Amino acid sequence: MSLRASVLVATFIAGSWFNTDGAFAVTMPAAGETNSAEAMASSEREFLAKAIAQTSYSALVVHTRVDIAPLHNKSAHHEAADVVTEERHIYHARVLETFRGKPASTIRYEMVVERGEGAEIDTKPQILTLCSGPRGLYWPGTGASFDAVQSSILLARRVARETSSLPPRGYSQCN
Repeated sequence: MSLRASVLVATFIAGSWFNTDGAFAVTMPAAGETNSAEAMASSEREFLAKAIAQTSYSALVVHTRVDIAPLHNKSAHHEAADVVTEERHIYHARVLETFRGKPASTIRYEMVVERGEGAEIDTKPQILTLCSGPRGLYWPGTGASFDAVQSSILLARRVARETSSLPPRGYSQCN
């Protein structure tokens, strides 16, 4: 068995593998999984692994507050300039552990949503995957928050460690 084949087998057995381009990939749920709860948990773990690999920042956090700011229409029409159709939600959180990105004790990140969309915060620890842009960290979209169960935390640590040595290829969840 070649060294490359040995590495692929070893990392596959550990639950992950790198494709021929050196990009991190995740195994699919085992064919014999019939329990829907197990399959859902497996799917969530797979999505968590991909989200960490495809974003520039991930951490275990506890949200502390959210601020809401209206976004005025930037239309050239004078009447439309005062219309507010979107809001910027600015979340603040205490960082318990950084998996990927610059370590910090607190973070602030933004998301742009339709006006009136809820801005509830959960004060239970959760794993976030975020992108970095000119204004700082931002929410990449649906599925960037994961329950902070022990298996997910261990997976987040492992994926962050495994992907930290790969050359940056851009983060596909960040646009």
